[in-house]
Amino acid sequence: MEKQFITEAMHLEKEWFDRAEKIETTDELVAFAKELFENYQHDYGTAVYAVTALAVAGAWLGAHKEGITGFQAGLVMWHFVKQWNHKENKCGMRLWDFDNMLYPQYSNRFDKYISAEEWKQVQELAMENLARSNKEFVHPEVWNHWEFIAAGNLPFGFIVREE
Repeated sequence: MEKQFITEAMHLEKEWFDRAEKIETTDELVAFAKELFENYQHDYGTAVYAVTALAVAGAWLGAHKEGITGFQAGLVMWHFVKQWNHKENKCGMRLWDFDNMLYPQYSNRFDKYISAEEWKQVQELAMENLARSNKEFVHPEVWNHWEFIAAGNLPFGFIVREE
């Protein structure tokens, strides 16, 4: 069977994402994966949408099978982000939902704060970078920034605060 060439302009991802939420069996998931990757010749963008749709479908399958709560879904998202693209992250991450800027009760979500534990991890990583790196091969501004952090100075206007 010849693959159908598709482009982002066709907006097939909308249908894929809708269908992904309805995946309830492993057979449906396998069939969806085969369709996405055996029926289409992807361009740069559609390949990303296809991988995303399959990941979302797998998450929905698990949610349907295991009764995943909203809280658990948030944990799944963070574990996925870390495993997929941030395996080496040592100090934590934050995701800002800028839609929440529409609601004054969420103002604290946009404060530039870091927990004491995260700050300690950032400082330790800066010290590690200074100890294991050759100053000749690190941009001077980066080196100076590491020294600034290692000396206990918070960058970018952050404050230490426990949530």
